[in-house]
Amino acid sequence: MIKKCISINSVKRDEYCRIYGILSESSRCAIDRKKNPDDRMLSLCGELLARRCVSELSGADETKVMIVKDDLGKPLVKDIPLYVSISHSGEYAAAVASPSPVGIDIEKIRPVRLGMAAMICTEDEREDIFGSLNIPSDEDIEETERETLSLKLLRLWTLKEAYLKAIGTGLAGGLRSVSFKTVGSDIIGPVGYTFSSEMSPAGYITSVCIKE
Repeated sequence: MIKKCISINSVKRDEYCRIYGILSESSRCAIDRKKNPDDRMLSLCGELLARRCVSELSGADETKVMIVKDDLGKPLVKDIPLYVSISHSGEYAAAVASPSPVGIDIEKIRPVRLGMAAMICTEDEREDIFGSLNIPSDEDIEETERETLSLKLLRLWTLKEAYLKAIGTGLAGGLRSVSFKTVGSDIIGPVGYTFSSEMSPAGYITSVCIKE
């Protein structure tokens, strides 16, 4: 498995034009449809990183690697037996490639309203995070505790999205369709998959799921 991450602020205009020029027509059209310049850059960088990951694993020239998408928007590698996943948030794009199904999610660390737990968490996860099935109101707890709980929810979101990408459904699969538990540094999730989660790059959480 190879994982890469890049800040769009590190990509100069001449590099953007070079990368844009090697993309497929469908990829260029998808980028051109985005109105926000940062969104265009994130999409471009995400595909670039996926190509580079595939290139390093397979030995193929990155300019010859073709990334296409299925009907659900999942990126696929054409003519090379590898799996890829792409994510972006804030100013960062991230990608991963592997010989087995894989998913990645990166999220900028930001306040998350605790009420979102009702959408994200299974009952077991609510017990694990809050100590009960009751979800506290943001106004009812101190700021330090709220920040800690918010970070736990955001990390849980990244783990779930990475898994849902790995199995090919994306968020359409439902965040509450899968449950996680953290024991020390170990992440316990669906059988047959390995998970990792790190606070990297600075100010972001990146989680990866790979089929064993």
